[in-house]
Amino acid sequence: MVNGKCSKFFPKSYVENTTVDKDGYPVYRRRDTGAFVEKNGFKCDNRYVVPYNKELSLNLQKIVSTEQDTNKDNDDPEKPKNEIKDFFDCSLRGGLADSKFPMHWRSTPVEKLAFHLEGKQLLYFKADDDVQTILSRKSAEISQMIAWFRLNETNEFARTLTFAQIPNYFTYNKKDREFRPRKQAGFSIGRINYVPRKIEEGYYLRVLLNIVTGPRSFEEIRTYRGVVYEKFKEACYARGLLDDDEVWVDSIKSASEWCFGDHLRNLFAVMLASDCFTTPEDVWERTWHILAEDMEEKKRIENENPALILDEKQKRNFVLQEIQMVMLRNGTSLSNYTSMPQPQKDDFAYSNRLLTDELSYDKDLLKVKHDEWIKMMTTEQKGVYDEITGAVLDKKGGIFFVYGFGGTGKTFMWKTLSAAIRSRGEIVLNVASSGIASLLLEGGRTAHSRFAIPINPDDFTMCKFAPGSDLGNLAKQASLIIWDEAPMMSKYCFEALDRSLRDVIGNVDNKPFVGKVVVFGGDFQTSSSCDCKCRSCGDCTCFIEFFLSMGTLQSIEVNEEYEAV
Repeated sequence: MVNGKCSKFFPKSYVENTTVDKDGYPVYRRRDTGAFVEKNGFKCDNRYVVPYNKELSLNLQKIVSTEQDTNKDNDDPEKPKNEIKDFFDCSLRGGLADSKFPMHWRSTPVEKLAFHLEGKQLLYFKADDDVQTILSRKSAEISQMIAWFRLNETNEFARTLTFAQIPNYFTYNKKDREFRPRKQAGFSIGRINYVPRKIEEGYYLRVLLNIVTGPRSFEEIRTYRGVVYEKFKEACYARGLLDDDEVWVDSIKSASEWCFGDHLRNLFAVMLASDCFTTPEDVWERTWHILAEDMEEKKRIENENPALILDEKQKRNFVLQEIQMVMLRNGTSLSNYTSMPQPQKDDFAYSNRLLTDELSYDKDLLKVKHDEWIKMMTTEQKGVYDEITGAVLDKKGGIFFVYGFGGTGKTFMWKTLSAAIRSRGEIVLNVASSGIASLLLEGGRTAHSRFAIPINPDDFTMCKFAPGSDLGNLAKQASLIIWDEAPMMSKYCFEALDRSLRDVIGNVDNKPFVGKVVVFGGDFQTSSSCDCKCRSCGDCTCFIEFFLSMGTLQSIEVNEEYEAV
């Protein structure tokens, strides 16, 4: 079973005669005789019969299916003999043997060595395991790294080796959780597990493990020339293991001669997200004034206040906000870099960039466009417009599905609805199932991008925004959500948005989408490209199932051909 459905697509359909489908596979006859077998309270008829071979099943007294064998290539049990190739291969082997060259070889064994930060051992357990039982296991106290520390306490020779050199002379007994000297000749190459630079302390610990010999504790790893450093990164600096960031500082200064402030802040964010900096806080302190050169003028324009003066603290904070926005769009955050200062969320120095973008439309221009477009609407389109805008103004919520083929003016309606709501200073979120469709909408984004929907959603998927986050606050304040080409999407995407809105806003009278007005549009001719993996999506069952589960849905069909503006 996959997602509650049979992965082999049973039950099949009744078929009067055996046919061959367009791909060359047989569609077997399944007659509707009314006969059935009851099993576990379920009636199984001819639609549930697995294809089988009657003669073989009778002779072997078991069900035998030859369906796989009839759809594969012929067997080739005997490969053709090539005597000329065999002759030359034999002469080559003979030459190697006569010259005493090795005839075979084995690659060097490599042992992966796991490590962890202090007090952060890796434990495996089942969901129903008792906590005390888990903590009482030997693996909770002694990891491979702790076993290395204990070896160094008792073995003087081991104290001359790094962690990666230990497998050359010792073997690790997983049962007893200890290293033992090798009894037989041989060796193994140790390889310390890779850690990305973003995990700062883990990364610098790995650097030290390749240098430090014979430590008996985490403290000794951080010790150099009698000085115990607080962090592994500081110990790396003391040992001269890290490069300086002069080249990156020079790059930012050079770019400032011909780049605008927005470009410089994007450059800094990309460098930071790409782990270019050894000491991000040092690069920040040396370049923030370059990144903030245009910030005061930018805020004067945004706040329509030519006399606005920002102090140094406010400039730094606004720059950090913009860097944070860039990093969030790239799937990371400043909070992942503990050494970097974080933007402050006070009333003046902080603003939700997503909300600012959605509220920055020219209301007067939108009102002019709206008045012009509404006169061009057909009677059918005007009826749809009145019903949806009425639901938004009355704050009563509702789910609408506007169905119509290409050319019936759905995109024109989305533009008019958006202009009507945005001209009142309210927020409209325009999304589409595909990138091409989203480009036709003002402020349009793909649904996956706007709502941070995971690529492969399922029954329990949530959108990646939390209560209080910028995206969560944007979704909370939206008055209207327009979702174009909706039949192309899996129902799990709609359910994920519904669950996430309930999480952010709260369950308002158990209404779908917490009482927001959500308009879905599209036609079922595009449903063949639905990203859901169930077979039924070809006839839009997946899309329709979701709306039936919602209970309240108004479906509106537009048929009149319309010339797009």
